Amino acid sequence: MNIKLVEDMEQLLTEDVFSIYQKCMYNSTYEAYKAKIMEYVGDKNTKINICFLNNEIIGIVVLKLDGSQSAEVMGIAVSDRYQKLGVGSFIIKESAKKMNLCQISAETDDDAVGFYKKLGFDITKEIKEYENGRVVRYYCLLVL
Repeated sequence: MNIKLVEDMEQLLTEDVFSIYQKCMYNSTYEAYKAKIMEYVGDKNTKINICFLNNEIIGIVVLKLDGSQSAEVMGIAVSDRYQKLGVGSFIIKESAKKMNLCQISAETDDDAVGFYKKLGFDITKEIKEYENGRVVRYYCLLVL
């Protein structure tokens, strides 16, 4: 496996990448994905790493840098065929190494908090109030 920083819109807007990344999106239509990718590519502080295995795209992470060797995970997803095999962990660790990060943070929900716990992130639970009800969110922090 290897990861590669990708800035090429053509590669990012393929069906393969969309089919993987849509799993971590709230509004997972292709149009919403395309708008989000265009926003990410247009932001010099946002980096997109794609994980390859034998030229097959198997995962993606979007990291927003804050300028001081730390980044926030904006989204991470792994192909269904490669889940539970350590690909997500590899993507986080390799991205941190290649980008010389000292700290990674993320905000997530019940579905993904176990992934961050397994990687050693410190977890803080928070209840957020919205017009249509309460939502449990988790703030995750990994100091490297």
